[in-house]
Amino acid sequence: MTTKNEIIDKALIRLGIATKSANASTQATVRCMNLYFDQILCNLLKFGAFSFSTKWKQLLLTGNKPVIPEYLYEYHLPDDFIKPLRTYNRMDYQINGNVIYSNETELKLRYIFKCSVSDIDNEFEECLVLSLAHMAVYQAKGDPNLMAQLEKERNDKLRLADNLEMSSRPSRPLGTTMLGRWSKWR
Repeated sequence: MTTKNEIIDKALIRLGIATKSANASTQATVRCMNLYFDQILCNLLKFGAFSFSTKWKQLLLTGNKPVIPEYLYEYHLPDDFIKPLRTYNRMDYQINGNVIYSNETELKLRYIFKCSVSDIDNEFEECLVLSLAHMAVYQAKGDPNLMAQLEKERNDKLRLADNLEMSSRPSRPLGTTMLGRWSKWR
């Protein structure tokens, strides 16, 4: 099981920084990585339906009438919700904040959820390490060549991780990835 601190240590090592050094710039880098860790994890999870971060859930009605008149029912989104994948019966829905509108009397949703760091696989962990290293260089206004190298490695690894997942999901067409929006999350 991997922990958040172990992943941050791996990102520091990737940047060539000794993890036990006590200088001010290393402490600032570690603080920055801790600050952005959850945001980076959630953004990475959005790029693929990895088996460790997807699940089905029967949603609960809120009891309120939807503000959009074309829908009849309003449901609570789960607390760990990151991104919808599909509904059980593939019906039309619309998300508004922390609720989802539908015309179905019962709604079962497959979605990407915010999983624990200990649940991620090795390929995804490496993507997370590279993302943290990239963010640290970006925040420090560091070497643009290093940033480009880290971003390319991260994208290649994320593509590989997503392709490995696709081989176990025959219903998803090969080559469909969500890397096109990668640089827009900053």
